[in-house]
Amino acid sequence: MIISETKPDERRGDRRRRTLLLGRISCNSAGPLLECDVRDLSDLGACLRGSGVANAPDRFQLEIPSRNRLHGARVRWRSGDRIGVDFETDAGAPP
Repeated sequence: MIISETKPDERRGDRRRRTLLLGRISCNSAGPLLECDVRDLSDLGACLRGSGVANAPDRFQLEIPSRNRLHGARVRWRSGDRIGVDFETDAGAPP
């Protein structure tokens, strides 16, 4: 569900859309999943919120089941129960 577009004075290089989507963080194929809310989303990154999210490792896999998306993610910032991530992509591959 998309709630609204971001503000026009946004300083990010990409346009993020406010969302309320379920996300799942996994650190490796055998590790447990940590569920989170995807609070905003773009082709290049996202803001995640939830219990334990701030303790996620610096790099992980983020699954967004409702969008059928799986991304390698790198943490850019942490604040309380929120983190901001950039998506890692292979050269030439879509995010």
